[in-house]
Amino acid sequence: MKIRDRSKCATKAALDQAAHEGRILMMIVPALVLFWVFAPKLETAYFPVVTEAELVAIEDAGDGWSRLEVRAEKLRECDWRAVEWHLGTRDGSSVPVRAYFEDAPQMREIGALTRSRYFTGGGE
Repeated sequence: MKIRDRSKCATKAALDQAAHEGRILMMIVPALVLFWVFAPKLETAYFPVVTEAELVAIEDAGDGWSRLEVRAEKLRECDWRAVEWHLGTRDGSSVPVRAYFEDAPQMREIGALTRSRYFTGGGE
């Protein structure tokens, strides 16, 4: 076999390997993007941090606002980012609701979260 033939074979092998790796990369990148997009939704749907909240009391706070006292159970540890309220069910359709802590949010241990106070409602 001549040197030129060996060089052509090596070049072809390198190009075949690059094409193979490119195909693998073309499968991995979209899979990672899909995982990055849908992982938070899957996590909250199947591994929620808290149970659905039970409404304990409602009182008028004026100017279209209501003060809510709720009870729920914290199921697992997580970094606190925000509280999101939705009217509806986790596995069905729901509508986002504006809700704010009455006091500064606090990190809580796993277990019962009793009498958490929130404001929700109208005033801009």
